[in-house]
Amino acid sequence: MKFDVEMSTCKEGVDVPVPFAGPQTIVKMVKRAEDLGFWAVWGTDFIVPTRPHVYLPIEVKYRESIQDQDLRPMRRFGKRFRTVNGIVVTKQRDQFGWQEEFFYLPLPHFLLLFD
Repeated sequence: MKFDVEMSTCKEGVDVPVPFAGPQTIVKMVKRAEDLGFWAVWGTDFIVPTRPHVYLPIEVKYRESIQDQDLRPMRRFGKRFRTVNGIVVTKQRDQFGWQEEFFYLPLPHFLLLFD
């Protein structure tokens, strides 16, 4: 039987006030999980606070194919915290729009959101 653990990789405070963790702390936590025998360590790529206690998870999946298990961290995060659905950043330009509970957005479109 395999066990995995998910951790928040954001710097914005989710469970604890800002700053949550720096790179050294995250590496230390992942190494500790490996030492304890966890099969995998998962994390959502970005967590954007949209209003108090409501978050928008963003998962970058720049690959040819996205499997259901690839979105497991975002689903788990959504069950634990109030979220505004979620965005999956994709490689495929034809993956645009709602697919189940997430909005799929190709990388070039995602990058247009930033100045």
